[in-house]
Amino acid sequence: MESNPYDNTSSATGLLAWFARNHVAANLLMLAVVVVGLVVACNIRQEIYPIYELDTVDISMQYRGASPEEVEKSILLPIEAEVRGLELTRRIESTASEGRASVTVEIMPGFDRNRALQEITAAVQRISMFPDEIEPPVISLGSGRRRGVVYVSVFGDLDQRTLIQFAHQVEDGLLAQPGISLVLMRGVRKPEIQVEVPQAQLRALNLTLGEIANAIDRAALDVPAGTMKTAGGDILLKTTERRYFGSEFLEVPIKSSNTGAEIKLGDIATVVDGFEETERESYYNGKPAVWIGVYASESQPPLKVAASVHKYIKQINATLPPSVEVKVSYDRTEDYLERINLLRFNGVIGLILVLPSARSTSIKPITPLIC
Repeated sequence: MESNPYDNTSSATGLLAWFARNHVAANLLMLAVVVVGLVVACNIRQEIYPIYELDTVDISMQYRGASPEEVEKSILLPIEAEVRGLELTRRIESTASEGRASVTVEIMPGFDRNRALQEITAAVQRISMFPDEIEPPVISLGSGRRRGVVYVSVFGDLDQRTLIQFAHQVEDGLLAQPGISLVLMRGVRKPEIQVEVPQAQLRALNLTLGEIANAIDRAALDVPAGTMKTAGGDILLKTTERRYFGSEFLEVPIKSSNTGAEIKLGDIATVVDGFEETERESYYNGKPAVWIGVYASESQPPLKVAASVHKYIKQINATLPPSVEVKVSYDRTEDYLERINLLRFNGVIGLILVLPSARSTSIKPITPLIC
């Protein structure tokens, strides 16, 4: 009796040969891999697009009323001269616009971001040639672009102020929903109070627009007034003169007349509540619109965030008047679902191809030939 020359199950060595002879262990290993993969897939962080950090430091400064040329000369050039000599600086990008300066400093690769923030902050604070009228600089680490999950549009045949009020209502309602933690409003012009003084009034009272602006600034600030000590403790005092609407500025004193009477802003000017002038306008379906972006945090699944948004929109539309409407203008989870479904399809195909071969991993010995 001779052994079959084609039966190598007893002579082969190695891990694969061992699994070939022990098909039960191979099947158990495959089952363990599948179970662990399912557990990990259920707990993996879900993102439509990855959130990334930029190796940059952003510097922003306000210089109200200044032209772009003045902003460049008074702010940008001194900052660039001070920051360019730092060892951390790789590239500087500056932008000068009306009343605003923006500087982005790109950090050398491998340099610590927090240390770079400290050094750039100290460098900007060393500059002594800034104009007195500018506001303190805002310096922060650059952040990666966060993409929204769902974009909602609030639109209708309404004036800008009423439409913004409805948009704020929708914004507050979205933040109150479970699973929604970050909502940003877009397409909204900043409110602005416009004061118009006829040239004849300025000449008659020997006033300038600068004097009127200074009077308004002095009368529209909350100023600390010290501390009053009492038996029950200290009481902080503060004059609350900040005004938020145009009608509140009508009583601001501007000047005293020759007879001693006080001339108020409402006597010489027209005060109107309006919005800043901008070249951008937002429309949806041909109607004025305000856009609201709903974002997901690192721990929030995008699908749950989108489901909460769609559920709230159905509820809010039933309570709104016919002149305003809320709709989802863009849902990024549709792209996300396509990728997830593709992964699921590939996984199912892989299991279909693997399972039959797993059942046939055992090699049965062939009956020996009798010579």
